[in-house]
Amino acid sequence: MKPVKRYLLLALLAAATAGYTLLLWHGPWWIDGAHLRTRGLQPADGVVITGFRTALVALGAGLIAAAGLFYTHRTLQHTREKDQEQAEIAREGQVTDRYVAAIKLPHRTAGRHLRAPAHHARLTQRTTSRW
Repeated sequence: MKPVKRYLLLALLAAATAGYTLLLWHGPWWIDGAHLRTRGLQPADGVVITGFRTALVALGAGLIAAAGLFYTHRTLQHTREKDQEQAEIAREGQVTDRYVAAIKLPHRTAGRHLRAPAHHARLTQRTTSRW
């Protein structure tokens, strides 16, 4: 990631965190300020404030879970791409190994055929000398 993009992302994350904190703190009065008292809060005010903050915390937890799923998805995609590249490299290596083995095969076979008459003659000599 480029440094400029990283710093912009960090600045955006810091601004979102500050906004979330302010919304947790003053959000109930910004959203439902006409019905809430600023001094001498009553139990009904506490219910509204607690309900708002609970919903906001649940939303934050959901956003963090979604970010985790997104990160996991991207990591899985990257891993699959790397695995496919490694599999292709392995396949190419196998093809190369088979090609090299196929090239060496006629040379080995030719060498055996050239040595075969001499070997056969030695075997024949041994068997005839025993009788």
